[in-house]
Amino acid sequence: MARDIRDIFEEARRRRVFQTTGVYVVAVWGLSQGAVELAPALGFSTSVVRWILLGSVVCLPLVVALAWKFDVSREGIVRDPVDQPTLGASELGTLSTMPTAMGSDESAGAIVVRWSDASGGGAAIFREEFFIGRGAECRVRFYDPLVSRKHARVYPDDGIWMIEDLGSRNGTQLDAHRIEKPMALAEAAMLRINEAGPTLRLEQVAAGPAYRAALIQIGDGSAVAHVRGPALAPERPRGVGPGRS
Repeated sequence: MARDIRDIFEEARRRRVFQTTGVYVVAVWGLSQGAVELAPALGFSTSVVRWILLGSVVCLPLVVALAWKFDVSREGIVRDPVDQPTLGASELGTLSTMPTAMGSDESAGAIVVRWSDASGGGAAIFREEFFIGRGAECRVRFYDPLVSRKHARVYPDDGIWMIEDLGSRNGTQLDAHRIEKPMALAEAAMLRINEAGPTLRLEQVAAGPAYRAALIQIGDGSAVAHVRGPALAPERPRGVGPGRS
């Protein structure tokens, strides 16, 4: 029970519910104080202040709900990535029987990203270019202040998966070597976002049967991989190994 409450508290903190609620309360307090000063000058009854406070209390649950569901980013107000809809079982079955999936370079196959963190970790599979970082636009998203908002990019180029650091402050290491320019990914590689940061395992999966098998094994996970704490190198599960394009 205590752990559940702690998890809810941490999730609310991550979603900035407390920060948003605090700003709302301060704004309401300022509005009510202004109403007290201006009501006599405008000929309004002081009961206006009571109505403002009552309406603010009634609206507070709505403010909390909106703060939980939405995030304010450079792109505007967006839905929190954790709440993005995922593929249903029927959609997953359809994808698993397709010879290829939509992507910018089908011959490159796919990249499986695996991680381990405080919440247990997981895996995600990508057929298109994706970004790694703290920003809401990143499909591999860290909750670590040492990670840049848009830290690194992984993308297919003429059948080869490449990775590049996007001028991040703390750098990106691939198999313990700092990335200075775009590099080709090996069949399996360990990616560290900074020298002391969390680690990801990147595995290449060939197009066709290997990709479909990986998709079935990983399941209908979120389109965004959320890495919530220091990540350790996870063991590669049996049954799905890296493939060549």
